[in-house]
Order: sequence, then C-alpha cells, then structure tokens
Amino acid sequence: PIALYEQAQALNIPTHVAATQSPVYVYVAHTLLGILATLCLPRQFHMSFIENNNNNELATARWLFPLYLLLINLFILPIAYAGLVYFSDSS
Repeated sequence: PIALYEQAQALNIPTHVAATQSPVYVYVAHTLLGILATLCLPRQFHMSFIENNNNNELATARWLFPLYLLLINLFILPIAYAGLVYFSDSS
C-alpha cells in the first residue's frame, strides 16, 4: 500500500482528486441512495426485522453496523488510487 501511495503522489493524483468540483446535489443524491440501499437490500431487511430476537441485539446493531460501514470504507481510497495509477496512461 505504501508503494501505491508513492506512485499516486508521483502522478499528482491526490491534487487532481481534491481539485474536482461536484455540485452539492451529487453528494446529497449519493448519501440518499446509500441510506435507501441499506434499508432496501434483502440482507439488511432480513437482519433488521426478521432476525431481531430481542432488544439487546438491536442495541448492539446500533453501534456495530456503523462501525462495520466505517471499516469497510477504509478500502475505498486505496482501491481508487490503484485504479487511477493503473489507468493513468489511458484516456
């Protein structure tokens, strides 16, 4: 991973990524779609409503699910950098 970040720095990718300007409605739409996806996916519905046996499980899920989402998102930046480094020569 360190070599990946060094390659990204050499290609000046972080500066290009930080310089992109997206309208606010793009972020709002992505956030709304993410929230709806967590509620509409069959797996999430099943775990939230069908597998819920008692209130203790719900209390655990309230802190464990956001932690799970945070941890799974730690991989987004390295994957995005790897894609930008790998495809930097192509249009």
